Amino acid sequence: MPPIITALIPGLFEIIKNLFPNPEDQAKAKLQAMTMLSQLDISQLEVNKVEAASDNLFVAGWRPAIAWCCVFAYVYTYIISPVLNYYLVLKGLPIIPQLDQSQLDGVLYGLLGLGTLRSVEKIAKKGK
Repeated sequence: MPPIITALIPGLFEIIKNLFPNPEDQAKAKLQAMTMLSQLDISQLEVNKVEAASDNLFVAGWRPAIAWCCVFAYVYTYIISPVLNYYLVLKGLPIIPQLDQSQLDGVLYGLLGLGTLRSVEKIAKKGK
């Protein structure tokens, strides 16, 4: 399950506990909620498979496009901009602006980190 849904489960269980005072009803409601959440997770995986298999660039290409935007921004920020600004300072010309990399970091960490978190989760479950 995505981390956002996993983070919401304790709150959902607390709501169920408040709605159903009987422990048996709570258990049934929790099982039903977890079943629905796992179905959502499976449905998203199926959507991802269909998107990845598509020949249409606008369907299958949006994730790589975001990744390439991150790559270009990092190349500009850490390679092009410093070298070009060094040259411009030597020539007495105004320097080019820097990008606010903090806004892009969240996107890149999401693209890279979610897969890593899932791998860590799988490894942790094998260790138990």
